[in-house]
Amino acid sequence: MDDALGFSLQGDPQEGAQDPLHAKLRASLTSLNMARECATLMLRRRWTNLPYLQQGRGQLEQIAFTKAMIVSYGRALSPGAGNIAFPEELIGFEGGDRALHDKVLRLRLREFAQSQGAADAPAGNVVPLGAKPKPGNPFRDVFFTADELEQFLLMTHELMLRVGERVAYVGASKQSA
Repeated sequence: MDDALGFSLQGDPQEGAQDPLHAKLRASLTSLNMARECATLMLRRRWTNLPYLQQGRGQLEQIAFTKAMIVSYGRALSPGAGNIAFPEELIGFEGGDRALHDKVLRLRLREFAQSQGAADAPAGNVVPLGAKPKPGNPFRDVFFTADELEQFLLMTHELMLRVGERVAYVGASKQSA
């Protein structure tokens, strides 16, 4: 059981197999947890500025964990297998949280997920391995400030609580049926 959340991210992989939304929400919890782990590590290592300012391996690690955070968060909220939509009412973000949520999803679409088909995808956003990163390169310029990472951790914690409540409710409903 994850003490901070009050429910376990583990469970029977077949649980919810009869209910696609329940399965989607359980998978979303795992993806959100991965995004949070990445954000926590980036804060701990102080990867809160432009990646090209990092020295040596730190640069590639920052890029990798930033990408993993963005992709994991986007995976949690995207339809995915079975085209099951994540319930918008569970997102419930407003103000700064909504702006950060939108930023992360926009980065996922533009930089990492579907840049071939995205209308706003910048040309040449992939830099060959070993190339010297330059300021202004959109791939290398993706980063989050310490304030954004802390905000991300707070908002995703609240989101996971809402999703966990829905998963528990659906699970209880299935047992009583």
